[in-house]
Amino acid sequence: MAKPRSSAPIATSATLGADGGRDRTTLAAVGAALASLLQGYHTGVIGGALLYLAPEFGLATDPKLTGAIVTATTVGSVVGTAAAARLSDGIGRRSTLAIASWASLAGSALLCVSRTAGGLVAARGLVGVAVGMAGAVVPVYIAETAQASRRGALAAIPQTFVSLGIFSAYLVSLLIAAVFPAAGWRGRPMMAASLVPAAVHAAMVLWVLPESPRWLLQRRRPADALRALSRLRGINAVVYYTPTNAASLAATALALATISLMDRLGRRSLLLRFIPLMALSHLALAASLLHMASASSALPAAAAVVALCGYGVAFSLSLGAGPALPRPPPQPGRRRPIPNILTSELFPMRARAAAMSVSLAAQFVCNTAVGAGFPALRASLGSGGVFFAFAAVCAAGWLVTAVAVPETKGRALEDDGGEGKTKAS
Repeated sequence: MAKPRSSAPIATSATLGADGGRDRTTLAAVGAALASLLQGYHTGVIGGALLYLAPEFGLATDPKLTGAIVTATTVGSVVGTAAAARLSDGIGRRSTLAIASWASLAGSALLCVSRTAGGLVAARGLVGVAVGMAGAVVPVYIAETAQASRRGALAAIPQTFVSLGIFSAYLVSLLIAAVFPAAGWRGRPMMAASLVPAAVHAAMVLWVLPESPRWLLQRRRPADALRALSRLRGINAVVYYTPTNAASLAATALALATISLMDRLGRRSLLLRFIPLMALSHLALAASLLHMASASSALPAAAAVVALCGYGVAFSLSLGAGPALPRPPPQPGRRRPIPNILTSELFPMRARAAAMSVSLAAQFVCNTAVGAGFPALRASLGSGGVFFAFAAVCAAGWLVTAVAVPETKGRALEDDGGEGKTKAS
């Protein structure tokens, strides 16, 4: 691809942090990543809301309809990620985020006023489109606005916000249930609360965040690229989040640990260190479940709890920064930070958005398949057999990482973004 010609000096990832830019690019990443908080919120809130929506829509006798309401966001996310690549390359990262923010606002509003189960499915599907679209663009936007030395840490911010969003959903649900203990309509305000972060995100995207300087350079607009860099050095924003219990504090602490380690140890190194621990945790959990039924002591149950905790820690420090204590069946909608970061760093500018869309779409499809298929797998293989199979998947993932995944820590996007070859090291 021909480089744009201009007499003005062009800043790259190595100079984005100069003259105070480091803090401003952090705030830009936080503003963009508010979309991830919305993803976490919509993932977490549906469990509490269904308790009050079930009598209204007869969901207790219609499990298929319940499943459709729950998984509508992940199905919509597949559509959103598919649309994001062309939009992001065609109209820009910021403009695509703006469309996603408005779709999120519209979906959240429809959740408040829908009077039919079909309306709820459609509203959550629209929210899913917004989640998928933003999920494909946010890592690319952060990667293209961050300096190389901080890119790993900044790219992990969305995963922290997913955790915060899930636990803020639990907090809001508990507060509404406590304040209105006898009201049968409590499910709607639980979902309506998402309008607040959706509105904040829309305002940030429309009035605060600049366009990606690299996208502007690709479009041969160097003057606009320099103006975008200037705006990155002048952003002001404050985001408040309050974890509500020990579990949320643990999840956030692990996410912060991932941020700290991302640029110290590297992406590939974290995967190679902690995926084996995920596999061992699955093996320990499978063995515990096999012995639990016939055991006369509580030892297998205690071992299962330890295995779950070990898996949560290993997962949060490698493939994902979601809640520290995952529960079977696996819940759909949780993103994997290091794969997203690697995707945003490994591909050249011309293919980066498309690659991120394909990656996110594959994740959402797999999440939906695992969440929907877990009961059938457990019925055919038994609980222990399912987790033995999961351990085998982890082993295969480690082998692929060791053989084929390169390290991108500390490198400028122009160095290893697919323009040249990198070696696994």
